[in-house]
Amino acid sequence: MKGRAAIRPILIVGQGLAGTLLSMELGQRGVLHNVLDNGHRFSSTAAAAGIINPVTGRHYVKSWMIDTLLPMAIDTYKKLEVYLQTTLVHQRNIIRSLNTPANENHWMARTADPIYAPYIKHPAEPGAWVTLVRSQRRFGEITGSYQVDIAHLIKRYRSMLEGQGILIEDDFDYTQLTVNEHECSYKGCVYELVVFCEGYRAVLNPFFKYLPFQPVKGEALLLKIGDFHEQKILRDDIFLVPMNAGSLFWSGGGYDKTIRDHLPSTVFYEQWQEKIRQTINSPFEIHDHKAGIRPSTKDRRPFLGRHPRYENLYIFNGLGTKGASLGPYFARKMATYLISGI
Repeated sequence: MKGRAAIRPILIVGQGLAGTLLSMELGQRGVLHNVLDNGHRFSSTAAAAGIINPVTGRHYVKSWMIDTLLPMAIDTYKKLEVYLQTTLVHQRNIIRSLNTPANENHWMARTADPIYAPYIKHPAEPGAWVTLVRSQRRFGEITGSYQVDIAHLIKRYRSMLEGQGILIEDDFDYTQLTVNEHECSYKGCVYELVVFCEGYRAVLNPFFKYLPFQPVKGEALLLKIGDFHEQKILRDDIFLVPMNAGSLFWSGGGYDKTIRDHLPSTVFYEQWQEKIRQTINSPFEIHDHKAGIRPSTKDRRPFLGRHPRYENLYIFNGLGTKGASLGPYFARKMATYLISGI
């Protein structure tokens, strides 16, 4: 489009988090577009907790660009809540178990650093978690952290797209795409340009499969811990994230690069239950088991931009595990690039 109004609509391929957020940005700017998606159930959104965590890792460092990403993320999700008339984002402090003297020392160093002041509460208030965590010494508490219900966002936004006649439910067939200097045509329809937001299936895209994607399979369990309720997130060896008003908890992970299939595995199911038993001293019930494939990249940074040869083909992908925080900022950047070339 490059600074001029679109003559024809844009086609977004994929309605995961990236495609949803890009569609929102284009819609807000009055840009005509369609979204093509097959409702693939094994995308990364199926098993994602949607955590926005500003302080991560063993040494408790600020997440990349978090001071910029966080305000834009919250602004975007709050706007989507109004637009979709639902609740999507929950502010949830993260309680970190400090299980070794080294952990405690690293944490105390952060509490003394003024650039971490917006993201650390000291002393920590672990609440009900203190009665459940097995291997505890001390706790740290992260503020400015959130949980975004990504699966619900995708579902509600999809319904909106259907209602407005924007959604095309179909598998994308690359052999049906024709690209020339001024436009793209796909199955009899003409588009200004095409943006691929396909998640892990980008590795099959003949136009962008040269990019260094590194898809990984992750899995998650949804569990109930007796009558236990808590609104704060626990980060011990594993995450326990309150869902459904704190009556159920999400716990997941895994970095399976072999990806033999898309299905939840028995191995993960057994191993992760043992991790939960090692973390908490309470019985629990498994309510659901999900799997998803993340479109991770080798440097854990997203891909967005134009194809080097085909000027009407673009990609916005690779949000990975931090998609809830990265997505809104880069969707806005991508929309601006599509419209203005900036």
